[in-house]
Amino acid sequence: MRRTSTARRRPGDEYRHRDAINLAWKLAACWRHAPDALLDSYEAERIAFARRLVPAPTRLQLATAEGPVADFLRTRVAPLVIKP
Repeated sequence: MRRTSTARRRPGDEYRHRDAINLAWKLAACWRHAPDALLDSYEAERIAFARRLVPAPTRLQLATAEGPVADFLRTRVAPLVIKP
């Protein structure tokens, strides 16, 4: 019996693909004489997205951390800050 494996997705693959597509169409447009400002916008968009993405692992680390400080933050501080 032949085994086949499916491609495994790694965390961040979707974002890397979106990033590549975004850069590719901007490069293609600039190649066809679009204003350079279009390509310049890539970095600003990427930085804004990265800033929104970075806090997500931090929240996960707090939720899964062990120890008295983490317990205090999770049970006493987080409920005051995070509103349902």
